[in-house]
Amino acid sequence: MAGRRWRALGDFNSAAAPTRGRFPNTFYATKNGKPDGTPTTTQLSGFALDYMIASDQLKDLDVSTTGRNGNSDHFPVRFTPRNTAACGSDWSQPTRYNYDAAVRLAARAEQDACGPPPAVVSMGDSYISGEAGRARRDGGPGTAPASATGSAWGTDRAAVNCNGDESVCDHNPSKVYGDTSYDKGSGCDRSDSAEIRGLTVDGVPLERRSNIACSGVTTDNVTTTGFKGRRPQIDDLRDIARDNEVRPVVLSIGGNDLKFADILQDCVKAYFYPSLFNKGCRGAKEKELADGLDPARAKVVKSVEAIRNVLREAGQEDGSYQIVLQSYPNPLPLGRDYRAPENAPVPPANYSRYLSGGCPFLDADSDWAHSSVVPRISAMLRGAANEAGVSFLDLQDAFAGHELCSRTTRQAGPYSEAVAAVRACESEGRAASGRSEAVEQGVDDDVRRLTGTQLGHLP
Repeated sequence: MAGRRWRALGDFNSAAAPTRGRFPNTFYATKNGKPDGTPTTTQLSGFALDYMIASDQLKDLDVSTTGRNGNSDHFPVRFTPRNTAACGSDWSQPTRYNYDAAVRLAARAEQDACGPPPAVVSMGDSYISGEAGRARRDGGPGTAPASATGSAWGTDRAAVNCNGDESVCDHNPSKVYGDTSYDKGSGCDRSDSAEIRGLTVDGVPLERRSNIACSGVTTDNVTTTGFKGRRPQIDDLRDIARDNEVRPVVLSIGGNDLKFADILQDCVKAYFYPSLFNKGCRGAKEKELADGLDPARAKVVKSVEAIRNVLREAGQEDGSYQIVLQSYPNPLPLGRDYRAPENAPVPPANYSRYLSGGCPFLDADSDWAHSSVVPRISAMLRGAANEAGVSFLDLQDAFAGHELCSRTTRQAGPYSEAVAAVRACESEGRAASGRSEAVEQGVDDDVRRLTGTQLGHLP
């Protein structure tokens, strides 16, 4: 079979969506007719077990199902070239895969003078997917004390079925992340307060703002490799561009290629175990970061070029859309700007900064992350944007004065101003802040305004 094209169809006794994570060229019928939709049940057990795996991306493919299963415990699945007439009227509307540019252009020509409806797309990693939208108590920015079992004084948006004072609650992350929740869904953590949800773009209602970002992705997961049971994001963009005129695509990517989360984890370890990290996390991670910047830049450029190629394939001219590459905010303050003193663990052990605010970072490591790591990542992304010829949105100072455990912020508590602000927002029927720090709702709004301003140059 080496070097030859192949297709395998049938009952794989394995769920369709996770299979696509391992084999990107997996084709199945979906409930909404879109390739990234929820797989249609093909077996009486309620699972989607019948589909096709191919050696390559098939073009102009329709996949549909019917409820006529005879005495079988499986339902028939039909794979045909596009628009092939069905024998009978009880086949589902087809899920359409990879219609070529000529087909899409013809469809556009058949529409009225207004053309296809405009759409906005956000792609990339957890920062733009909106992972922090819950204000989770499991280590995210603005985290409430780990001992909080209720609504974290009104800041945990996943809290449900609370008692009178909200000291005890059940928690339903799907309330915030829908079917992408980390507890029961895909783990992409696309929240209802993600950046794209708060944008104001003329003529683009909420239902045409597509958040296809996913927590944890690298540049490879944007361009070539499935992740968490989903296809590469570029394939999702291809399907959106088939039926819509994509105006802007906002991309946040590169941080996971550089293992930024691992850097912060080593900084935490350096706080608790200084004997193992004599130079703090900088000593353990500086060389790896420095060596990774140029390769990450090349992969970011490749991601941008893949986005541009998909939009060109869909028949869009380069001047009809905008690609915006954004950087990352600085999560930590300078060492001198923490609310609590460092008190690194030296005899007698004293974890003041951690115990009083949940921020186990040494001053020297915070200074390195704030003044060196994030600026160099931003500079790398700016260089990638310039090389690829797209817009750059620099967010490294978006949290200035509002960083984690900064002296200019306050952690949520029984009598904090954050609770009063949340209650006021709720009483007026507006969405409350998704973060524990009292100022971070304003920060979220500022990021959305920055993105909206960047998109204001659209034709």
